[in-house]
This record gives sequence, C-alpha cells and structure tokens, in this order.
Amino acid sequence: MDFIQEGEKTKKMSEDETYRGWKNYQTWVIDHWLRYDPDSLSRLYEGAKAAGDRQTFATSLKEALGAEAKGMLDAGDLVPTARGIFGDLLCHSLDSVDFEEIADHVFEEIKGEKAEEGVSEGTEPATLADLREAYNLAIERGEDFFVIGEMKFQTFFAGYILNFSDKYNVQDTISLRDMIQKGEW
Repeated sequence: MDFIQEGEKTKKMSEDETYRGWKNYQTWVIDHWLRYDPDSLSRLYEGAKAAGDRQTFATSLKEALGAEAKGMLDAGDLVPTARGIFGDLLCHSLDSVDFEEIADHVFEEIKGEKAEEGVSEGTEPATLADLREAYNLAIERGEDFFVIGEMKFQTFFAGYILNFSDKYNVQDTISLRDMIQKGEW
C-alpha cells in the first residue's frame, strides 16, 4: 500500500488507483524518464526490436535497470545514506514497476511505425483527428511528447494546434501533412 500526501492529510492509495493512466507512479516515472532523453528513447526501441517479444523485452528492461541501480549503489556513486535506506527504497520502487505495461506501450508504438513504413502511395495520411486522439492519450499518460507516423509532437504544442483548429473550425479530417505544408498553423 503506497501513501500519498494531500495537504495536511496523508491517505492510503488503494491498489486499484492508477497514476496518469499507468498502473502506478513507479511505472509512469520509469517510462517518462526513458522517453525524456533521446538517447534513452533510441535505446528503448532498439532493445525492444532486438528482444523480439514483449515478455523478453520487459524482463531485459527490468534486469538492465536493476543492474544499473545496483552498479550505482555498489560503486558509491550515491551518498552513503543513499546506499542504505534510500538504496532499499530504490530497489523496492523498481520492484513495483510494471515493466510489461511499458513493453506493451513500446511494442504498440513499434507496430505503428511498421504500419507507417508499409504505407503505400495513396494511403490516407494522419489527420487532425489522429492528433487529437494521440494528444489525449499523451495527456492521460503524462507524456511530454508523442509520435504520429514520422512526425514528433511536443504535447503542449499539440494542444495549441488543437485549440487553434477548434477556434477556426478546422475539420478533423484534414491531413496533418497538408496543414504543415500549407502553414495552416
């Protein structure tokens, strides 16, 4: 049972509560930090593709992060108290991460990339409706950016695009590529 602070009161977080659309805070924060750094994000996708399946990837991701944390603790890269009490907390937090949920999310994105790579001429491009759907999912998951096809969007900027589109009654069926090329935002 985790505890969260609410002003002056502390309350127990029930097991069925989620955090920003993820199983728990620990899962969200690991996914968030892996995506925040472009090098980590690249290694995340490479690792998933090399693993070949979700379960193998989830296991290897858990082992890699656990080994990295243990290495930092053993090498003394953290202050002495961090190796004791905070080291225990770090290890417990890693045990709480749902690596399979992260793997599912990564494989969904890889599946989307492969679908985009296989798109032939004349196939419908991503639309404003696709942007709206991806934006809502990114907000729910607390992500700072997301990808639609080969286009990467910062979540806050996508919000501006959608507000502009709503203000000027731009139809959700318009192609994002056409909007970009015509400079309509």
